[in-house]
Amino acid sequence: MTLRFGFVSTYPPTLCGLATFTASLRAELDNATGLGRVIRLVDSAQPAAPAEVAAQLVAGDSASLARAAAQLNDGDIAIVQHEYGVYGGPDGDEVLRLLAALRVPSVVVLHTVLAEPSAHQRSVLEDLVALADAVVTMTGAAHDRLAAGYAVDMAKVSVIPHGAHVLRPTHLPSFRTGRPTVLTWGLIGPGKGIEWGIDAMAALTDLDP
Repeated sequence: MTLRFGFVSTYPPTLCGLATFTASLRAELDNATGLGRVIRLVDSAQPAAPAEVAAQLVAGDSASLARAAAQLNDGDIAIVQHEYGVYGGPDGDEVLRLLAALRVPSVVVLHTVLAEPSAHQRSVLEDLVALADAVVTMTGAAHDRLAAGYAVDMAKVSVIPHGAHVLRPTHLPSFRTGRPTVLTWGLIGPGKGIEWGIDAMAALTDLDP
């Protein structure tokens, strides 16, 4: 049976970790059992996008939200990526209108669970979990933070660790030298904490190698 997936996220050519994540997830699910269409999140209407983009959800545009919901309801399941900053409205609360309009099951992937949210940020996340049929966090810490700090049904919540592409034999890295290798993922930029990792590695002078 072929499942028709609807993905809600930023998407290439947008340059952000969420877009890259969704493109990879869609490719893997398409290769496995499904057929994926994308609802691309944008701040303003964009020119022609990849063929798999079925609609654009423009922040603050009710008509585009209605079109996005209609496209998602034409499938079997909606997979919604959530970050506060990628949806319209205060703290991205327009995502709640989209979830409320869905008639198909929805899976919401939480990319950020704040330890100290504002009252409205907490309300948005609690309402989002209430509207979703299933919720995914990417770390055990985010799962525990959600359980401790938010009034949500934790029976809906699963942990699926943030991963990477499956390395098939023809794609094995060629840079290995036998020395330990440290990897990260996503886009590199301020606030990612990578500078802390560099400082920490520089302090490990007692290790051999």
